[in-house]
Amino acid sequence: MSNKTELPFEELKKTHHPKKPIKDLNEGEIFEGKIVSIVNFGAFVDIGADVNALLHISEISDDFVSNIHDYLTIGEKKEI
Repeated sequence: MSNKTELPFEELKKTHHPKKPIKDLNEGEIFEGKIVSIVNFGAFVDIGADVNALLHISEISDDFVSNIHDYLTIGEKKEI
């Protein structure tokens, strides 16, 4: 049994837009992204780059996060 959750492929296709090369992004920039995958150690977020960003579980809350699904859901928009 996997603890990985993802958007269905058809939903991902609907959100497709031209992707910005990751090399064109700057450290410290803030992006609004969409949660596309949740795993035990964090979530992958579509920020419009050619690869998804990782939102590490330690960055989700100041409190201890024992169950990431209590804090994030697939498709949710999040500023990172």
